[in-house]
Amino acid sequence: MPGLPVRWVDDVVAAVARRVVRPGEAVAESALNERLRMFVLDAAFFRRHAVDMGVLRRAPDGTRYELTED
Repeated sequence: MPGLPVRWVDDVVAAVARRVVRPGEAVAESALNERLRMFVLDAAFFRRHAVDMGVLRRAPDGTRYELTED
């Protein structure tokens, strides 16, 4: 998201991730992308950034994602 403050981007990514994944739920990558696309155009960016920020955890085999505990 060029031109936007990093903190703002982080806050938006975290909020969207928490909106589309429930605590304790494991979500397949395809389902997560579908959910993210309800809110954003670039689902891959949001998914990857949420993992990089530690909001989402990706399974070692890459097949599913879940929220991390705050």
